[in-house]
Amino acid sequence: MVFFWFVILVVFMLMMYTVFMVLVWIAIAVGILIVAVLIVKAKKTNPREIAGMDMRCKKCGTETGGMMCPKCNKTFGV
Repeated sequence: MVFFWFVILVVFMLMMYTVFMVLVWIAIAVGILIVAVLIVKAKKTNPREIAGMDMRCKKCGTETGGMMCPKCNKTFGV
């Protein structure tokens, strides 16, 4: 009788191992898919778009390089 339960336990463990390995393979496939999508997205992104910074002034359109606009800034050199 003990041998019967041992066989059932071994079969159950093998089934759980198989389910676990299937989940591991699914996780690996999803990870590879995510990496591929991120690589394609990085290739399509314009290298001049740095972290969402505007390279031009929103008011006058002068190219600022991400700094404050010298034309629209009201400091008068002070």
